[in-house]
Amino acid sequence: MAPGAAVSRDIAGPGTTLGAIGYYHQQISDDSGDGAVLGGFRGRTAALGLTASHAFKWENTPIQARLKVLREFNTRNRVEGTAVYLTLSLPFHD
Repeated sequence: MAPGAAVSRDIAGPGTTLGAIGYYHQQISDDSGDGAVLGGFRGRTAALGLTASHAFKWENTPIQARLKVLREFNTRNRVEGTAVYLTLSLPFHD
């Protein structure tokens, strides 16, 4: 279970946004299988951070680039750290 939320606002004109992002992850069932040598080991973490995006065209192809930086806290039975994601979205053509 990992509910999350984000809010952002246009800055510097349409196509560029800046905002806040966060999530909470709670493992609701025990680990199982051959690799579960530590028992149930249920994990949890929360994270807060920033998100920014920019929409542009390359030749005639619309592209959106998004950067997310999230700092995890209140972590149990997981690695805690800072996650950085960069995504590019573009349409597929036949």
